[in-house]
Amino acid sequence: MINFCQKPDRVLCVIIDYSLEELKRHIGKTAFNVIHPELHRLFSKKLLKREIEKLLQANIDDIRFYDVTSYHYLILERALDYYACVIHNEVVNREGAISFGSKYVIGYINTDLIIDNMFWDLDHLKFIPSGKTDDLEMSYLTPHPDELKVVETHGNRMGVNYYKKGRDYPYVHVSRKEIDEDLK
Repeated sequence: MINFCQKPDRVLCVIIDYSLEELKRHIGKTAFNVIHPELHRLFSKKLLKREIEKLLQANIDDIRFYDVTSYHYLILERALDYYACVIHNEVVNREGAISFGSKYVIGYINTDLIIDNMFWDLDHLKFIPSGKTDDLEMSYLTPHPDELKVVETHGNRMGVNYYKKGRDYPYVHVSRKEIDEDLK
């Protein structure tokens, strides 16, 4: 299991698995370079597939926890943001809550809440250029093999179940309508 701030619930593991598999499936397609320019700049196709495989293996291990690097968090964030949220949420907009994986029914998936609740920090964002010269130079650095190690750790055994059947994920006690009204 990937060592997040909290132990991920089973639904998040399914969402991560689906998102990474979709990302891997799209590597090398023309639109991939446009949708994920950071990943295209930082990783060769072969290297990106290898790192996704490492994340998939860590994600399915229910016994051990694995620390990953900022590069891996970038891959996770991009996969979750596009494949779980954009694609899944488009279907939810049209059809309402839908099955995700084999047994979970999920409404909207909120990547920002997942990142806020689960990621240790936002260091992976340093690989996304903001337009400043220093950021542009940093965003083109190819990862050194030492920066791509996935290491077994003791991990955080405490977790929260954010799944509620048919509700937005992660589930919060405030409705989407209330959030939208607060933003007005």
